[in-house]
Amino acid sequence: MAETKRCIQCGAVLPEDAAFCPHCTATQVARQVQAVPQRRSWRKMALLGVGALAALTVGGWALWGQEKPAAQETVLPTVTAANAYDRQCQIYYEGADGALYWVFAAFSPAGSDGENCPNGYRSQLIAAGEESWGPLTLYAYDAVTGKNAREAFAPLVEDWQVTASAQEGDACRIVMEDADYSAGGAMYAREHIATSLCGRNEITWTLHMRNGDTVTLTQVEEYGERPAVDYRWENEDMTTPTALQALLDRAAEETEPEDVVTVYLPAATYDQPLHVRRDMNLIGDDTVIAGGLVVEPLAYGDDKEVCVNVRDVTFAGDGGVGLQVMGPTWVRGCRFTGWDVAAQALDGGWICSQENTYDSNGVALELDSGSAMLCGSNMNNSRFLWNGVAIRVKRLPVEWMTLDLYDCSFYGNTVDLDDPQGLVVRR
Repeated sequence: MAETKRCIQCGAVLPEDAAFCPHCTATQVARQVQAVPQRRSWRKMALLGVGALAALTVGGWALWGQEKPAAQETVLPTVTAANAYDRQCQIYYEGADGALYWVFAAFSPAGSDGENCPNGYRSQLIAAGEESWGPLTLYAYDAVTGKNAREAFAPLVEDWQVTASAQEGDACRIVMEDADYSAGGAMYAREHIATSLCGRNEITWTLHMRNGDTVTLTQVEEYGERPAVDYRWENEDMTTPTALQALLDRAAEETEPEDVVTVYLPAATYDQPLHVRRDMNLIGDDTVIAGGLVVEPLAYGDDKEVCVNVRDVTFAGDGGVGLQVMGPTWVRGCRFTGWDVAAQALDGGWICSQENTYDSNGVALELDSGSAMLCGSNMNNSRFLWNGVAIRVKRLPVEWMTLDLYDCSFYGNTVDLDDPQGLVVRR
């Protein structure tokens, strides 16, 4: 029997080709320790390219009148990444300050054990008509000590840019405002937006150094369209909690992992607990959930975003937990009222709250997740009214994460924000 692949950080079971862990976000590319040679008394500006597209152009310098014996030249370590993509997204560079740097690009702001690793390729399936947002990040480490060296490397850079060019399909859009992933160790970062029409894109990082050098690193992304499977109340029996649960279970069994599953709910009240066991969209139409909804741990793929989307549903309870998630969940346009805990994220889960109303609950939103495939750290345009506690933050999935409460309003709550651990929350 083949050995089961597990996350190198949290131990979760992963697909064999997984490049990152969807539970704790750790990249599965182990950092490669390179043997760095002892420095010689004579120094030379030197650079070793790591691929045809990761290159250095050196302009206009020389040590005139000085012969440079080959035996005294600094020999840089060789990158031994297993594939060409990871070789092209990283480079060793000896700066004008004499320090040896390891510079690399990634798609994730954090790797295993809080470290970061090069990542030159990713693929993703996106539903037609939808957008996918994600970070592009660049790091600089001291190649000798292995410590983050962005503070030392950044002054050597005159300016920088990151661009996307389409090799097939449309080009991804890069958001030009700086994205703040400094808490995750990134030196530079941008958000970028893709659709299923983007096909194959090449991401190019260009650093113009103050000494005249140009450092170029590349990454590749491939996108495709996720097939869609719809279940509509006009065609399916969703009249009772039992009937709806049977449909949800059937949808999980008869669809393929890459399918976009959407369930269009009727104007009905469900007074028994419901369970969702795969990623899907639940779209309400005067739909009331009175018995609670549980999002079970989800099965992840390496080339798609996996989450449950709940939209336009009223969660009206009489105590208990309204929405409990152990998988990433987007909630939009919903109302929560009458619950002991209206919405709760546990390990493996996360709640992204957008344009929701939480009123008259014991705790409106409780975040107690130490591991999750993040689907965003922003809580946008939500209202918290007359709750005992509006937001209780017990744990966040990663230590460097910042919880942003954008355009949220608070009124009549006994406590607006309960943050006993002093985690990073911005309002």
